[in-house]
Amino acid sequence: MGIRVSIRIINPNNNRSIITSGLLNSGYESREPEITIPKRLAEQLGYYPLPNNARIITVRTSGGLVTEIFIPKAARMELLDQEK
Repeated sequence: MGIRVSIRIINPNNNRSIITSGLLNSGYESREPEITIPKRLAEQLGYYPLPNNARIITVRTSGGLVTEIFIPKAARMELLDQEK
């Protein structure tokens, strides 16, 4: 079962940030931490046009193969306080 939390995603190259929800404990594992966001958020954070180090990759998901744009070390994430 996934857990949703409030997060801030920051593009360290231009300091743009956005507050959104993040899904934790989804059962997905990777060698290094990953942040996957929809194209609309990527545009708002200034990832278009794509930086030179961006790569097009194909990943296997439970729903089949998916093509993604991978930008290494392109974002920081902060967990926001849920208590108000």
